[in-house]
Amino acid sequence: MSAHIRSANDYLPYLQRYIADGRISVELDFRRLGRADSPVLIEAEKTMCVWAFFLGVPLLAWFVGCWGAGAWGAAVLAAYFFWARPLIRAKTRRLITEQVLTDYRKWTALWGFGGVTLASTSPSGDKETCVSPSGNWMRFVSPLVDESQSRSA
Repeated sequence: MSAHIRSANDYLPYLQRYIADGRISVELDFRRLGRADSPVLIEAEKTMCVWAFFLGVPLLAWFVGCWGAGAWGAAVLAAYFFWARPLIRAKTRRLITEQVLTDYRKWTALWGFGGVTLASTSPSGDKETCVSPSGNWMRFVSPLVDESQSRSA
């Protein structure tokens, strides 16, 4: 491990920096991160779509008929898949980079939960990955820390 690094908490700023400058990329498994027990679940947008669907369809079926209810249901599903879902994913990505990576407890909770893959390209051109929760993200970041510390020395 690196000479000046004393604890796992010391690695987090390096991880943030390497993600920001593109040396490490973060790949997210949104299927896993969308589970109810996820530490980064953004439920509000999903809930709005569900309420719009389940309240709108019966109301329109009552007042307009089945064709209106079917059109509303199709419109809500299309809005979810083409607008809300990408928005939820972007918010989740932003939440991770702006809030979770700045708080060691949140980061370890997310890493322990799973659904995160760190990836970088080695100097030889090989893609290296570290998959949560089984991978050791500190060991993954350590060679880059050593490299940057040797440059600054």
